[in-house]
Amino acid sequence: LFAECTPLKEWLAWPAWLVPQKPEVEEGPQPQSYLLSNHVRIGIMICWESLFADHAKTLVRDQANLLLMLSNEGWFGATAAGAQHNLTARLRAVETRRAVVVASNMGPSLIIDPFGRELASHSSTDGIQWVNAEVPIVTELSLYARLGEIFVLSCGMIVLARVLSFWGMRNSPVAVFSDVTVRQRLGL
Repeated sequence: LFAECTPLKEWLAWPAWLVPQKPEVEEGPQPQSYLLSNHVRIGIMICWESLFADHAKTLVRDQANLLLMLSNEGWFGATAAGAQHNLTARLRAVETRRAVVVASNMGPSLIIDPFGRELASHSSTDGIQWVNAEVPIVTELSLYARLGEIFVLSCGMIVLARVLSFWGMRNSPVAVFSDVTVRQRLGL
């Protein structure tokens, strides 16, 4: 039921008489990239970690120039959920301007370029399948990797200011006058 850790383990004992206890997974201090070769550092996103843009941003800020997403899509069965989950890989590629390799035990596995385009894919759920493609290794940071959510927050503040100013104009004494009152004041 719980793939990574036991919830509320501080308060509840594991029912070992019912199900043998599984090993716990410990969270590390922060996401980090790993040197693969002289010019390639990989940042690893395991399954649902790909849903969080901040995770990929942290990996890229740690000099990852290739992102690897490992997942077990077998949980999803014959639904579209595996393909939908892989859409997050496209988002991470575009946000970070890094190629993303998706390795899935039950497909679909794919390789995405830094612009979100699919370079190679295989969606078979039968046996071991390989996908391969040449990907560009990018080292410069994207706007999102540099600024993070500042751009989004700035846009939100502008929209909020505009809504508040519009709301303020509607409740100001000037806005209370009807069209007839304005005509009378102007002598029309």
